[in-house]
Amino acid sequence: MIIYKNPSDPPRPAYKGVTLDTYIDSDVRIMSDVWADMHGALVWSEEEQKPVKVVTGNSEFGSEVSAVTLDATAEVRAKYEAWVAAEAAKAEERRIHGEAVDKERRHKAREAEARERLVGNPRKGDTVVVVKGRKVPKGTVGIIKWEGGNDYGPRIGMAVEGEAKLVYTSPSNVEGIFPGLKPGETPQGGWAALAERIRSELLLPAKGHRVRSTDNKEGKVMWAAPDGKRLGFKEKRGSDPIWVDTKDAVRLNDDGTTTPYLAELVAIPEGEARPIRNDTDALLAAASPASDTEAQAADEYLARKDRMAHLPPPFCLVREVRPAEDAARWDAFGEEGKLIVSLPAQTALHLQALLEGTA
Repeated sequence: MIIYKNPSDPPRPAYKGVTLDTYIDSDVRIMSDVWADMHGALVWSEEEQKPVKVVTGNSEFGSEVSAVTLDATAEVRAKYEAWVAAEAAKAEERRIHGEAVDKERRHKAREAEARERLVGNPRKGDTVVVVKGRKVPKGTVGIIKWEGGNDYGPRIGMAVEGEAKLVYTSPSNVEGIFPGLKPGETPQGGWAALAERIRSELLLPAKGHRVRSTDNKEGKVMWAAPDGKRLGFKEKRGSDPIWVDTKDAVRLNDDGTTTPYLAELVAIPEGEARPIRNDTDALLAAASPASDTEAQAADEYLARKDRMAHLPPPFCLVREVRPAEDAARWDAFGEEGKLIVSLPAQTALHLQALLEGTA
């Protein structure tokens, strides 16, 4: 209850039975150049169904009351506590919603940044699609064969299927098509996830690496293409360089093991599973599968490998057998679908049973 020093006419409310607490609001501007601490009482408003502040004075001009008694009834306090709980729940809901909005905003920003980095700045040799502009129809797909400019700014020339001459447009009218995706498709897990895959999975040749080619020639890399897709190495100092595509070479590690290079990563459209082409693909898919289907494919590939491990070379390397085109023999294939050996039907069927786990 609030007891005033000088009751006014008509008398001001005393707030009997609904006074909950007192308060002080510091440094409140009460005049153009006057600041003060405001004193008051917190009372329950039955009309508004919430607590309200009643000012009783300030540090600059003194107090208008002689006493404030905290006399809120049990019923009033119960209403107040329910209001406090409800406000806390609303605040928590706002906090959670705000965090979700902020998380989504940051996710969209990361996606936009990764997408711009991966397909937003195509260069000569890249496959692109026209996404805006007036002269070239949207959706036109071509390969950039020329880069230059004119009085209107930068220009590119695209080789488009069915067109005898290059098709010219502004580079701002096109965006790249990432390998494995069609125009408008999103990579599995999003663009930021694809950028992380590129960072963690790509392994490019570098000058000084020791390598072995598919025809079992070994040497040290003395040149590697900027995009990592081709390399040159020498078997020994003074020998002629050997030029190979990076996919046809593996890196020789100091411990005697080999590591396959990966110079280009093919994206998987949202909803599809990555192709399992070799042990590296299978191990990556098993460690962080993008879907149940992918996990199952990886487990099956590794299981097939284990079932063949006890066989002598080259049979231990077999991952698949199928009839040859002439139907007189069967072909056995290893990683990346490479032909290992041709077999008579009886041997091939035995290997097939081992691969399927039915032998």
